[in-house]
Amino acid sequence: MKPNPILLFCYRLGMLLYPRAFRKTYGEQLLLTLKDAYVERRSSIGFWLGAYLDLSGSILRQRWEDAKNHSVRYAAATAVVSSFAILVMAILWQQTLRRGADQPQGMIVDTMASQMARGAPLRISNASAEMNSTVRPFLIFYGNDGKPKWSTVFLNRKIPTPPTGIFDNLSRDGSEKFTWQPQPGIRVAAVARSVKGGFLVAGRSLQFTEVREAQARVIVVSLWLVLMATLIGFAASGLRRNLLAV
Repeated sequence: MKPNPILLFCYRLGMLLYPRAFRKTYGEQLLLTLKDAYVERRSSIGFWLGAYLDLSGSILRQRWEDAKNHSVRYAAATAVVSSFAILVMAILWQQTLRRGADQPQGMIVDTMASQMARGAPLRISNASAEMNSTVRPFLIFYGNDGKPKWSTVFLNRKIPTPPTGIFDNLSRDGSEKFTWQPQPGIRVAAVARSVKGGFLVAGRSLQFTEVREAQARVIVVSLWLVLMATLIGFAASGLRRNLLAV
């Protein structure tokens, strides 16, 4: 299986932040290593997170080495380029985490829709979990009128219902991915699909994803602060050398 073309393109784009000489010498080798590692991956999400983190760290190291041997102006340029690299890494990291939040809901909806289309008997567990106290995926079936028929989850002892606009979109497009907040403090990554007789909605709490996003922000900000402090030190050292040489 080939790597996701969008994520691979973003990786190639990030490689442009390497110093030109390094990129020319090692660029193709880095891409080949990435593709070989992708074949042996255990998780696509984990693989790309690690790949982008390694790429960002490698870019910073190469820019750091160049900054030590060049002028104050070059150190400032390195700070700008590296800040952009960190920003790109943060955005891609957040997007990768959010995409992963839609699984396994998509698979659940597709499987259930297929069973309903074949008329196969459905194996649905009784609704026994409260949405505000579970992180497990859940499934709800709504009739064509938007009213719930059955569910594997409750919210305040009732079956929750998404905004009516979701059902309008499903009637028009057939499927939908959306972030659902049935009440303050509860956010759900939901995948919905139009089926015979109504609509299926599978969801899962965003609690773990939001914790990981917060951790990612701490890592990114810490990395940026350390980099800026180091480059300021290099710039100050270079300025001092220039003053002493006068």
